[in-house]
Amino acid sequence: MMNTAKQLILAEFQTFKKEYFHQKVKKEENGKTREALFVIVAMLSMAGPVFGIQSLLWHIAVIIISGIAGYWMFTAKPIAGIVGAIAFAIVLPLAYNFYFSGRTTYLNIEVLIPMLNATRW
Repeated sequence: MMNTAKQLILAEFQTFKKEYFHQKVKKEENGKTREALFVIVAMLSMAGPVFGIQSLLWHIAVIIISGIAGYWMFTAKPIAGIVGAIAFAIVLPLAYNFYFSGRTTYLNIEVLIPMLNATRW
């Protein structure tokens, strides 16, 4: 009787450990995917102002790509991911233009270096 209870408890504990391990692995993979997609959204958002692209079609394409990336970044809450990524894609070029509006000399690389540093690549 005691041996059966011990075996049941050990089997349940082993099952719990496996499930917890798989959850951790999945969460780590999702974190890497999020980082990569965030870098893609940030680079696309910055490409327009850095390279002087002023086409409306470019901005629409960046917003669409950012929305798709936002969906894949936060699959648990896709609406929040889409809205956040689109807001980022809209606000980042505005912030870039605001930062450089009063300056007479600058290098476009000034913005890319801190962004690359922040992504830990």
